[in-house]
Amino acid sequence: MLPALGTRPSELFRRQCWVSCDGDERTLPATVALLGADRLVRASDYPHPDATFPGAPRALRERDDVAPGVKERIFGTNAAALYGLERTPWIATTSRDGGLAAMR
Repeated sequence: MLPALGTRPSELFRRQCWVSCDGDERTLPATVALLGADRLVRASDYPHPDATFPGAPRALRERDDVAPGVKERIFGTNAAALYGLERTPWIATTSRDGGLAAMR
């Protein structure tokens, strides 16, 4: 802990920072273990050439090494918290190519 802060830098990071992640990042399970699931939001990296497109939502949805509750947080619950939006139940539907078609 830095004396002037009164709080460990790691605690400040957990309280004040958010991390965006692509669904196909191989280090995602380690990031969840280190940081926790409540500070992760989904990124697509589109239109960069290394982006998973189309099908970025599918890449996360089909992972076996990320728990369903963590996926729900990454897909939307955390973004609602980050932006101060009211959390309402949502249902995501996907298009044939695995992209997000609609949310309600």
